[in-house]
Amino acid sequence: MSTGKRVLLTGASGFVASHILKALLDSGYWVRCTVRSTSKATSIEKQYADKAAQLDFAIVEDIAAPNAHDKAVVADPPLDFVIHTASPFHANVQDPERDFLKPAIDGTRGVLQSVQKFAPSVKRVV
Repeated sequence: MSTGKRVLLTGASGFVASHILKALLDSGYWVRCTVRSTSKATSIEKQYADKAAQLDFAIVEDIAAPNAHDKAVVADPPLDFVIHTASPFHANVQDPERDFLKPAIDGTRGVLQSVQKFAPSVKRVV
Protein backbone atom coordinates (compact mmCIF):
# COMPACT_ATOMS: atom_id res chain seq x y z
CA MET A 1 0.00 0.00 0.00
CA SER A 2 2.65 2.53 -0.94
CA THR A 3 1.62 6.07 -1.77
CA GLY A 4 4.88 6.63 -3.61
CA LYS A 5 5.38 9.75 -1.49
CA ARG A 6 8.66 10.18 0.36
CA VAL A 7 9.13 12.01 3.64
CA LEU A 8 12.09 13.04 5.77
CA LEU A 9 11.11 12.93 9.46
CA THR A 10 13.71 14.56 11.70
CA GLY A 11 14.04 13.51 15.31
CA ALA A 12 12.18 10.28 14.59
CA SER A 13 12.87 8.73 18.00
CA GLY A 14 11.17 11.60 19.83
CA PHE A 15 7.71 11.45 21.40
CA VAL A 16 5.85 13.57 18.84
CA ALA A 17 7.75 12.08 15.90
CA SER A 18 6.98 8.52 17.01
CA HIS A 19 3.26 9.20 16.53
CA ILE A 20 3.87 10.94 13.20
CA LEU A 21 6.04 8.04 12.03
CA LYS A 22 3.31 5.50 12.79
CA ALA A 23 0.72 7.56 10.90
CA LEU A 24 3.03 7.98 7.90
CA LEU A 25 3.90 4.29 7.71
CA ASP A 26 0.27 3.24 8.17
CA SER A 27 -0.65 5.58 5.31
CA GLY A 28 1.94 4.00 3.01
CA TYR A 29 4.63 6.69 2.96
CA TRP A 30 8.32 5.89 2.57
CA VAL A 31 10.06 7.61 5.49
CA ARG A 32 13.69 8.55 6.02
CA CYS A 33 14.13 9.03 9.74
CA THR A 34 16.86 11.13 11.25
CA VAL A 35 18.10 9.89 14.61
CA ARG A 36 21.11 10.71 16.75
CA SER A 37 22.57 7.19 16.84
CA THR A 38 22.55 3.78 15.24
CA SER A 39 21.00 2.32 18.39
CA LYS A 40 17.98 4.61 18.01
CA ALA A 41 17.63 3.54 14.37
CA THR A 42 17.82 -0.12 15.40
CA SER A 43 15.09 0.41 17.99
CA ILE A 44 12.76 1.95 15.41
CA GLU A 45 13.61 -0.80 12.89
CA LYS A 46 12.62 -3.46 15.42
CA GLN A 47 9.37 -1.68 16.24
CA TYR A 48 8.41 -1.50 12.55
CA ALA A 49 9.97 -4.70 11.24
CA ASP A 50 6.87 -5.36 9.13
CA LYS A 51 7.36 -2.01 7.35
CA ALA A 52 11.11 -2.27 6.73
CA ALA A 53 10.73 -1.51 3.02
CA GLN A 54 9.19 1.86 3.92
CA LEU A 55 11.99 2.89 6.30
CA ASP A 56 15.41 4.43 5.86
CA PHE A 57 17.69 6.17 8.35
CA ALA A 58 20.16 9.03 8.46
CA ILE A 59 22.30 9.62 11.54
CA VAL A 60 22.39 13.30 12.53
CA GLU A 61 24.28 13.49 15.81
CA ASP A 62 23.97 17.25 16.25
CA ILE A 63 21.10 19.06 14.51
CA ALA A 64 22.75 22.43 15.08
CA ALA A 65 26.02 21.49 13.36
CA PRO A 66 26.62 23.22 10.03
CA ASN A 67 25.36 21.12 7.11
CA ALA A 68 24.04 18.45 9.51
CA HIS A 69 21.12 17.51 7.25
CA ASP A 70 22.79 17.84 3.83
CA LYS A 71 23.09 14.08 3.26
CA ALA A 72 19.74 13.29 4.90
CA VAL A 73 17.75 15.34 2.37
CA VAL A 74 19.29 13.62 -0.65
CA ALA A 75 17.24 10.59 -1.74
CA ASP A 76 16.64 8.60 -4.90
CA PRO A 77 13.84 8.93 -5.80
CA PRO A 78 13.81 12.40 -4.27
CA LEU A 79 11.90 13.52 -1.19
CA ASP A 80 8.45 15.09 -1.42
CA PHE A 81 8.07 16.40 2.12
CA VAL A 82 10.01 17.19 5.30
CA ILE A 83 8.52 17.05 8.79
CA HIS A 84 10.99 18.62 11.21
CA THR A 85 10.43 17.57 14.82
CA ALA A 86 14.05 17.32 15.98
CA SER A 87 14.88 19.61 18.86
CA PRO A 88 17.35 19.33 21.72
CA PHE A 89 15.97 17.89 24.94
CA HIS A 90 17.86 16.86 28.04
CA ALA A 91 17.67 17.30 31.80
CA ASN A 92 21.08 18.91 32.39
CA VAL A 93 20.22 22.50 31.46
CA GLN A 94 22.71 25.13 32.52
CA ASP A 95 21.66 27.92 30.16
CA PRO A 96 18.22 27.54 28.48
CA GLU A 97 19.10 29.84 25.59
CA ARG A 98 22.38 28.06 24.84
CA ASP A 99 21.13 24.52 25.59
CA PHE A 100 17.66 24.65 23.99
CA LEU A 101 16.81 27.77 22.04
CA LYS A 102 19.96 28.31 19.97
CA PRO A 103 20.32 24.66 18.86
CA ALA A 104 16.60 24.50 17.97
CA ILE A 105 16.83 27.65 15.87
CA ASP A 106 20.12 26.63 14.25
CA GLY A 107 18.78 23.12 13.58
CA THR A 108 15.63 24.43 11.93
CA ARG A 109 17.59 26.90 9.85
CA GLY A 110 19.98 24.12 8.87
CA VAL A 111 17.21 21.79 7.70
CA LEU A 112 15.72 24.58 5.58
CA GLN A 113 19.12 25.41 4.06
CA SER A 114 19.80 21.74 3.27
CA VAL A 115 16.42 21.39 1.58
CA GLN A 116 17.02 24.56 -0.42
CA LYS A 117 20.47 23.40 -1.58
CA PHE A 118 19.97 19.68 -2.12
CA ALA A 119 16.26 18.79 -2.28
CA PRO A 120 14.42 21.03 -4.75
CA SER A 121 11.76 18.33 -5.12
CA VAL A 122 10.45 19.00 -1.60
CA LYS A 123 6.99 20.51 -1.87
CA ARG A 124 6.36 21.28 1.79
CA VAL A 125 8.28 21.54 5.06
CA VAL A 126 6.38 21.28 8.34
